[in-house]
Amino acid sequence: MQCVLNTKNKLHSLQLKQLRLFYQPIVSLDALGILGWEALLRWEHPKRGLLLPRDFIPDAELSGDIVSAGEWAITEACHRLKHWQTEMASAKNWFVSVNLAPMQIEQSSLSNHVQEVLATSRLAPKHLKLEVTESNAIDTQFAKKQLQELRSLGIQICLDDFGKGYSALNYLCQLPLDILKLDRHFLWHIRGQEAKTWQVIKSVLGLARGLHLSTVVEGVETREQLETLRRINCPAAQGYFFSRPLPEEAVPDFRIQPLAA
Repeated sequence: MQCVLNTKNKLHSLQLKQLRLFYQPIVSLDALGILGWEALLRWEHPKRGLLLPRDFIPDAELSGDIVSAGEWAITEACHRLKHWQTEMASAKNWFVSVNLAPMQIEQSSLSNHVQEVLATSRLAPKHLKLEVTESNAIDTQFAKKQLQELRSLGIQICLDDFGKGYSALNYLCQLPLDILKLDRHFLWHIRGQEAKTWQVIKSVLGLARGLHLSTVVEGVETREQLETLRRINCPAAQGYFFSRPLPEEAVPDFRIQPLAA
């Protein structure tokens, strides 16, 4: 497969124009309202159609072009959210959550870029959340310093895919974190109301509260999962039960459907 990006750590202007962000809602389970949106990168290939991250991100990471793509995603997401906040009263308190690649975190320019984007978009730092995944690339002292610097700006740092790897508990102790996102595999392994798996989720929620971390459970696909998460006091979730990732033009008209009695 031909790589989407070039090999000079910069995107061609044409390829930048072919990148798109889709948005998946993150929902309060108490009020069933939209808290914010996770921005998800897509490539609108002129011949192959809309490509998912698995189709081009690995090549971008190998070439180093993920840095330019990641900078573009932060810029686009912040400006888009500010536009929604300006145009829609319901969007006033929304946040946008953007994924950081390990290579981005190692760039000394990251903090300056984020500050510039916040200044030009006029988005308040509290409305931007940056997500990192379990990876050896964030074990370096430089990466930890970068995350702390971003957090000092008022941006919240989220540990994504918690429970998918083996070193997450170590990260909870060492990284400057605000939010814990439980990997969707927790819910995928549940059959019906399997007590053991639900107890694990409940225990993780308790651990997060003890560490003063907010939590989001990913991968909610059924009403039964939603109702059980509400019973065990999970504060927020995202998944196909609420919505698949949406193109930006569909976001203003999206509403969480009320639960039928």
